Amino acid sequence: MLRRPAHIWLAFAMMLTIVALGFAWLSRHVLDLDYQERAMRLHAEREERISLALWRMESVAMPIIAAEAARPHFVYESFHAVGDDGGLDRIPSPLLQQPSKYVMLNFQLSPGNELFSPQCPSSDDVDLALRNGLTPESLSTNCARAESLESHLRLDQLYRCLPGLPAIDGADVPPSNESSLEQQTATGDAYVSSNSVLPDEQQQEQTLTQTIPVFQSRGAGDYVNRAGKLNQLAEQSARSQRGNFEAAWEGAFAPSSVREGASRPLWVDDKLLVARRIERNGQESVQGCWLDWDRLEADLQRELSELPPEASLRKLGPDDPAAPGRSLASLPIELVVPELKIDRWSGTPTQIALAIAWGGFLLAAVAAGGLLQGVMSLSERRAAFVSAVTHELRTPLTTFQLYTEMLAGDMVTDEQQRHEYVDTLHRESGRLGHLIENVLAYSRLERHSTPPASEVVTIAAVLDRALGALQARAEQAGMTIELRPDDEAAAATVKLDAIIVEQALVNLVDNSCKYAASSEDRTVVIESVIVGTVVHLHVTDAGPGLSTDARRRLFRPFCKSDVEAARSAPGLGLGLAISRELLRSQGADLLFDRQRTHGARFTIELPRHQPTQPA
Repeated sequence: MLRRPAHIWLAFAMMLTIVALGFAWLSRHVLDLDYQERAMRLHAEREERISLALWRMESVAMPIIAAEAARPHFVYESFHAVGDDGGLDRIPSPLLQQPSKYVMLNFQLSPGNELFSPQCPSSDDVDLALRNGLTPESLSTNCARAESLESHLRLDQLYRCLPGLPAIDGADVPPSNESSLEQQTATGDAYVSSNSVLPDEQQQEQTLTQTIPVFQSRGAGDYVNRAGKLNQLAEQSARSQRGNFEAAWEGAFAPSSVREGASRPLWVDDKLLVARRIERNGQESVQGCWLDWDRLEADLQRELSELPPEASLRKLGPDDPAAPGRSLASLPIELVVPELKIDRWSGTPTQIALAIAWGGFLLAAVAAGGLLQGVMSLSERRAAFVSAVTHELRTPLTTFQLYTEMLAGDMVTDEQQRHEYVDTLHRESGRLGHLIENVLAYSRLERHSTPPASEVVTIAAVLDRALGALQARAEQAGMTIELRPDDEAAAATVKLDAIIVEQALVNLVDNSCKYAASSEDRTVVIESVIVGTVVHLHVTDAGPGLSTDARRRLFRPFCKSDVEAARSAPGLGLGLAISRELLRSQGADLLFDRQRTHGARFTIELPRHQPTQPA
C-alpha cells in the first residue's frame, strides 16, 4: 500500500498531466492555425509575384508579336513592282534588312513547300538587295537560316496548327487541299482564343488590353505605365507601317483578292515561329517569322527577378496542358515555379508567445512541485517533531510521576535508595530542561530572532567556561573529557557569543556520550588548532561512527522518527541542526569529518578576530 506522500505525488502528477495534455492540444491547434495563416499569406504573395512576372513578360513579348502580326502580306517579297504596265518600279521590302533584334528570319512557305525569305532574295535580285543595304554577311547568314528552316517546315503540319482564314461575306472558308476544315478548326481555332495575335487593328487592341492585368500591389503602376507605352508604340508603328505600304501598293492587289488569317506563335521542333495562313489570288501559303528564342528568353528571364532562382520557362506544344495562371497569352510558354516550402518553425510571434507560455507553465509546475515538497517536508517535520517530543517527554514524565508517588507515599524507606531516586529525578529534570532549551532555540532560529551581542574572547576562556558542563555530562555517561589545546590556538581571540560555542560543545559532547558510551575507549577529545585565519575546535570520540544514511541526514532538524528515537539514544535530533545554525549566524560553522572511518569527529570553525591597529 502506498504511503500518504506517494498518494499526494500521484495526484499531483495526474493533475499536471491533464493540464499539460490540454495545453498541448491547445498549442497544436494554435500552431496549425498560425501555419495555415502564414501559408495562405505566403501563397497569396507568391501568386501576386507570379502574376506580376507574367504581366512583365507579356509587356516584353506582346509588342514583338503585335508588330509581326501587323505586317501586310506584300512585305514578304524582297522587291515588288509597282505602277502601270508601261513602267514598273521595284521597291525593296522593309524586311530586306533585319526589322527587329528578335527576328532571325521572315519567311513565306508556298503550296509546294518552297520557302522564300525577303532577307534571302533570289539570284536575280542579289545585286539590287546589296545596293539597298543588305550586307554580304547578312545575306549568307539569312540564306543558311532559310535553308535550315525549310528542312523543318511542312505546309500541311502548319495548316493543322494555324487558325483558318476569315470568312467572306459570312460564308465559311472551304477546306484546304492539304487538310480538312474540321481538322483545322479542331486543332487550330481552339488554340487561337488564348495564343493567337489577330491582324485586325480592333482585335489587336482587344488582345493587348486583355493581357494587361490591373495590379493593386506596390510598384505595379510603374509596370502598367511602361507596358502601356510599349504597346502603344508598337501598335502605332504597326499601323503606320501597314498604312504606308497599303497606300504605296494600293493598286498592286485588289482588297478582295487577299485574305489573312490570325497570326499564331508556335513551336516547330526547337524553333519559335509566328505564322499565319494567307490566301492570295486563290492560292494559300504561310507567312511568318522565326524568332530568336535565346535572346528573347534572356530578356524574359530578367523579368523573373522577384521569383525564386529555380523559376524557369517551359515550351508548350499545341497539345501540352498548362497549369492555370502560369502560361503567357502572347507566347506558347509556361512559367514553371517550384512548390512553395513553408517552414513550420520560423519564429513567428505566435510561436514565440507559445514558447514563453510553455516556459511559464514548466516554471509554474516546478514551483508547484517545490511548494508541494516544502509543504510535505514541513508536515513530515512537524509529525516527526510531535513523535520525537512525545517520546522524549514520556520517559522523564513517567519517571517523575513514579518516583514522586513513591517518595510522597513513604514507600522508599532506605535512605540510600531515596538518595538515588532524588538523583534520578535531578538527572531527568536536567534532561527535560535540555530538551526544552533545544526546542526554544530552534523556535528562535525559525523566527529569525536577533542573535545575542557578540564579544571578543579567547579560545581558552571559551573552553574554561564550557568545561564544567562538559565534564558533568561525561561523568553521567561514565566517560572523560580530554582537552588538547594548542598554545597559539588557546591564545587566539574570536568575536562572537561565547554561549553559542558553549552550547555547540555541549551538544557535541552529549552526542558522544550517547553513542560512544559502549566503546572501549571512553574518552572524548577536544583539541584546538589554528588553520590560516580560522581556529578549529575538534570534538572526537571512539564510537561506532555514522552510517551513510545517517551522514546524509546529519544536520537536518527532527531527523529522528519515533521508532528511531525508541531504538537509539534519547534526543530529538535538534542538537546538531541548532548548533550549526547558531554558529553560522555568528560567522562560524560546524562540519563533520566524512573521511574518518572509525568514530566521529566534528569541527567547529571560528574566524580569528583581528584587532584594528591604531593609526
